[in-house]
Amino acid sequence: YVAVRGTGDPNEENGEYKKAIGLLYGISFTIKMSYKGSHSIEGYFSYVVPPLEGLWWQEGSRECIDYGHKDAFQWITMIRLPDFVKKGDFEWAVKEASAKKKMDFSKVEFFTYEEGICVQCMHTGSYDSEMETIQKMKKYASDQGYEPDYSHRFHHEIYLSDPRRTAVEKLRTVIRNPVRKINDRRCIKLDQKRKTDDRRGHRDRGTLRRSGFGGTFTRAFGTAPEDRLYTSGNSCGT
Repeated sequence: YVAVRGTGDPNEENGEYKKAIGLLYGISFTIKMSYKGSHSIEGYFSYVVPPLEGLWWQEGSRECIDYGHKDAFQWITMIRLPDFVKKGDFEWAVKEASAKKKMDFSKVEFFTYEEGICVQCMHTGSYDSEMETIQKMKKYASDQGYEPDYSHRFHHEIYLSDPRRTAVEKLRTVIRNPVRKINDRRCIKLDQKRKTDDRRGHRDRGTLRRSGFGGTFTRAFGTAPEDRLYTSGNSCGT
């Protein structure tokens, strides 16, 4: 991606977010039109610039976004780059755009984001009503045995409509939220517990017993009662 990080209300006129979008498109179209100049990008082919995307969160919370306090938004706004664009090509585009447009492109960055497992839904309508869709996504994920995982990922939006030319009720936004299998969380907690026991020097190797598929784990790790960990579900591995 070509990306810009920032904070604040995205609806603010001439605000940081809208300026960031101008920077993104400046670099994106410089790369797209590079074939007309002297810079040759290996593997280049003609393409359509992908839609605008964004990663959103607020201080202290990646999962619960308060749409009533947009001034507290933190974001990474970004546009996907073709796979043939390398870091050197990106750096050339920054210099080229800076020289031709007489603008400061120092905030743009060559950004990689690992999406991982996520739940995705097409939201139609106002951005302010996204929470209704998000709650449905959360329930769907839970029904499939998944839970939210914002440990290192973010609420992700892909904008398929131009809000300047589209009625609010017809806006289309792809929403992606990170999830993990519920048992993955248990694996993480079990692993953390084992590491804690190792550090305390109280680790008792013991045994792990399971009764049938989806049965209950009954063995505790650690020697003291307060060190014991009981969990249920399928095997997390040892």
